[in-house]
Amino acid sequence: MSRVLAIGLSPNTETEDVFQAFKNIFLFGNYKKGESISKLEKWFCGFFGVESAISFNSGRSALCSILS
Repeated sequence: MSRVLAIGLSPNTETEDVFQAFKNIFLFGNYKKGESISKLEKWFCGFFGVESAISFNSGRSALCSILS
């Protein structure tokens, strides 16, 4: 993504933000293994100073992974 999206629908939300959000949501597989996920995981690695980071779709999935 080249720009930050508005995180809440408000009077200041631009039409372009809404279309970009729909595009990111409905591209098949983009939310699973897309470039945004890789960027997020790399950012977490740098922020916390670790070698790897794994993102999950929910807190429940993360907890199940930790417990198994």
